[in-house]
Parts: sequence; C-alpha cells; structure tokens
Amino acid sequence: MDAAGIRWSILSRFRDDYRQTIASGLKAGASNSLHGGKARTGGYGHGQAVDITSAEGASEVWRWIDAHGGKYGLYRPMPDDDPAHVQPKGSWHKLAASLRESRARMAAQARATGEASAQ
Repeated sequence: MDAAGIRWSILSRFRDDYRQTIASGLKAGASNSLHGGKARTGGYGHGQAVDITSAEGASEVWRWIDAHGGKYGLYRPMPDDDPAHVQPKGSWHKLAASLRESRARMAAQARATGEASAQ
C-alpha cells in the first residue's frame, strides 16, 4: 500500500481478553479473537489480525487488500460484516518473516540507488 501511495493506518491490533469483551460491534468471543485472545492465538502477544483504515477513505484500503493482499498472504474474511478486519492465510510466522525480508531488500535497494545517484 505504501508503494501505491495509499495512506493507511491501524485501527486496532492486539486486544487482550478483557478488551475483547468490552469492544463494540461485530467481534469474536473473548478467548476466540485473532487479535490476541489467549485461547485462539496461543497466548498474549501472539495476535494475528488487525483492523485497518485510511484517513482518505477506508474503502480504498480495503479494495487494495482485496486486490493485492493474496500476494502477501493477507485477506479480509468478513468484507461485509467487518470490513476493516485483515488476517493472514496460513502460517503468520512465515508471512511475517517473508514481509520482513522483502522490506529489508527494498530498503537495501533504495540505499544502493541513492548511493549510486550521489556519485
């Protein structure tokens, strides 16, 4: 999304079981949330979902996820009922490592291009 010029933001990420019980709207049960509930994700700090938006209009962000998220292992499982909710398909550990490596490569390429331009 950054490369596409879309300004996005995280609405909600980790929620412990208590915060899950007081969250409003459509939501999973306290111990069954992919946002970090202890039973579903295997413990606190292991959240696997985020809710995302954009100041310019969240639907642009959601359309991007629908069109390109699969390339990054991401999808919106409830686009009508909870459109902001994004989670990984498959192993989120492998997805996180892959995204981290991709970002590191992009940063190294940008540095190399900047150094070549400066010479």
